[in-house]
Amino acid sequence: MAKPRVHEIASELGIDSKLAMMTLKSMGQFVKGPSSSIEPPVARRLREALIANGYSHPPFPALEGDGAKLALGFATALPRRLPNLIDFLMQDARPGPVTDVMVHAAADRWFFYVPGRAHEAIKSKAHLITSFNEEALPTPSGIVIMTQPLIGAAVPPARLIAWVVEPARLLIASMTLSANRAGNRLGVARMRPQTFDQGADGYTARGDLSAQLLAALWSVVPERIPSTAKTGNRAAMPRTAGVPSEETQVIYATRVIFGAGTGARNGEGRARTGRWNVRGHSRNQWQPSTQDHKRIWIEEHTAGAAEGELKHRDKVYLIAPLIKREDN
Repeated sequence: MAKPRVHEIASELGIDSKLAMMTLKSMGQFVKGPSSSIEPPVARRLREALIANGYSHPPFPALEGDGAKLALGFATALPRRLPNLIDFLMQDARPGPVTDVMVHAAADRWFFYVPGRAHEAIKSKAHLITSFNEEALPTPSGIVIMTQPLIGAAVPPARLIAWVVEPARLLIASMTLSANRAGNRLGVARMRPQTFDQGADGYTARGDLSAQLLAALWSVVPERIPSTAKTGNRAAMPRTAGVPSEETQVIYATRVIFGAGTGARNGEGRARTGRWNVRGHSRNQWQPSTQDHKRIWIEEHTAGAAEGELKHRDKVYLIAPLIKREDN
């Protein structure tokens, strides 16, 4: 029987060769490099170890050939094409715990995007979080892509986190998105499904960066957009390129927008002639019994004129502690 090479097994499972080498080292097997051959029994145990840790065959077959190039185009046009990227990933995904969480997380169409300029601010808060509860999450389910600052890269490395809150537990699936060295295809690696059981102090996040980052999102959402920036200021949004924009609205996330702020406007506003689906969202509800506000969840419903046309438009919420103007 031919001895497989380390990089062949890594390619088979859709992971980086360095991860396969690290796993071999943890098994007490040492190799010189990705081109090293290993005995068939060792290769079998390596595959089993990687699969047990959540690494298996690539769950997204479309990320091969032309599909990888199309995915790269979506990633280049983030955040506006974030819904398209998620839908593309799930289009022909193989069954598995990672894709199961993603499918459920995307069902409610809650999409969030963290630009590179906010990465360090959120990461610094995340390291301080040891446990959190459901109120620390912006929504009970959703998908966020957090990009890392990287000068000179067409598509900076990004962490995708999908989450779903179920009775007494939280499901999280995370993965890494990155362009290959040639810069002509997008790859997905380091996929990891997790289940967090709810305890007396909520969900334990100590030592788990994905859970900590997820718990830190809501903590950096401001009350309002700073007065130095105006709604619709394109300079405040990451530039898009590569793929033409579709009907996706990018919104700077604030607590007022989510109905959780203290300064939401009152009044009827302008008349609406259409109908639209209102997704489930949080709202600060006044409680006469306690003379205080309590954050409650409003279920999905349809609003607007009874006879109006029902319109659907995906939204992506941009999460960043500050808005900084950029030179054109």
